[in-house]
Amino acid sequence: MKALPALILIALAGCATGAPPVDNPSAPPPVRTDATRENEVRALDQAEAQCAAHGQHAEAKRVDGTTLYDCVAPEETAPVH
Repeated sequence: MKALPALILIALAGCATGAPPVDNPSAPPPVRTDATRENEVRALDQAEAQCAAHGQHAEAKRVDGTTLYDCVAPEETAPVH
C-alpha cells in the first residue's frame, strides 16, 4: 500500500511529459519494408493495366506518405532528362 502513491506519482509524471514532438520536415522518410515495396509494385501494375485499357499509362506520385496513381495520355508525360 505504501508503494501506491509512488506508482501514481510515476504514472502522472509519465503522462505530463507533453504533447508528441512536432513533425520534423528535415527528418528522413520512414523506412519502407520489402512488403510495402511489393504492395506498391502490385498497385502500380494494376494501375498500368487499367490505364492501358484506355490507351494511357499510370503515373505515380506521393502525397502525405500515400502513393497515388493517375492515368495520363502519352503526350501529357514530362520529358525525361
